[in-house]
Amino acid sequence: MSESAGPARFGRVDSDGTVYVVTSTGERRVGQVPDADPAEALAFFVRRFEALETEVNLLSKRIESGTVSPEEARKAVNALSTSIAEANAVGDLDGLIVTLQGLAPQLAAAQEARKAQRAQQNEETRAAKEAMVEQAEKLAAGNDWRGRRCRASIGRPTTNSGIVSAAPAPPTPAGARRSSPVRTNAATAPARRKRPSSPGRARSPGRPTGPTPRPSSAS
Repeated sequence: MSESAGPARFGRVDSDGTVYVVTSTGERRVGQVPDADPAEALAFFVRRFEALETEVNLLSKRIESGTVSPEEARKAVNALSTSIAEANAVGDLDGLIVTLQGLAPQLAAAQEARKAQRAQQNEETRAAKEAMVEQAEKLAAGNDWRGRRCRASIGRPTTNSGIVSAAPAPPTPAGARRSSPVRTNAATAPARRKRPSSPGRARSPGRPTGPTPRPSSAS
């Protein structure tokens, strides 16, 4: 690609190495490359323009493929537009901004497609909930065990987690005594069985219990 046909035609180099870019608003200084010939100095800032051009092309492909949300794409377009307008680069900066502005119809179409997708998801969720309610009503109206259980669960309060709590106990009638836990006292407790004494310790019936008398000696 020759200089007259490429990005380099949008810039020039002064005798002291200062590089300028030409835009629709006039000529603007973008930098200086000392100790370099004009072609090298101009090529340095052309590479910066080519990097910006690559970012614009990648963003356009992401919007077209739907890999980026319309909100994120709009923020990226605005950020790139600011960077290009203030870029220290040599190339068709005005053309890059026009390319970014041309992405507006794609953004609008992507946003409408996203809205339609969300509306379809909401409709599917609503239809699923209505089907569940209809199924529950059919079960409640039935006479089998599922219907009885469903009717019983509808009349019970639920906890914060949605679990049906147990049915409350019926109230005690007036004048009725509440049953109290059985208490055991000495009068009502069964008699404790005595432990049998050891056979080795049993006393014979005729054995005296006092000390054994000693015979007295004859005087």
